[in-house]
Order: sequence, then C-alpha cells, then structure tokens
Amino acid sequence: MLLPRDGVIRNSDVLNYVQIGFATGVYGMRLEAGETANFRCEPGLTLYLKSNTAPTLVEILVLED
Repeated sequence: MLLPRDGVIRNSDVLNYVQIGFATGVYGMRLEAGETANFRCEPGLTLYLKSNTAPTLVEILVLED
C-alpha cells in the first residue's frame, strides 16, 4: 500500500483483550474483547499486537489515501 491513511482494528474474540503498540515491548493501547477502534496512519506505520492469554482473532482494515 503506497499511502495508508485511515484504519480500523477490531478484536473479534469474546474473551481475550489485545495490546497494541508501535514497537516490540511497548504496548500503549488495549482493545477489549469485541471492541473496535479507528486510527489514522502515519507513512511507514507498523503495528505490534499481543494477546493477553490465548490466540485471538483480530481484524484490521487500512484504507489508502
């Protein structure tokens, strides 16, 4: 994707939360089970996700500018 702009991330799990960050080991956001969050992308964005307990289904949609 050349110029990512807007994104949506959804935690489709019914039990586990997911931590979201921009560097390994630095997770500043939490997405509880069933929650959805919108975000604006910077060029070169890399998201790091970590489930709290077990594998978790997460859906990410990023739209190009």
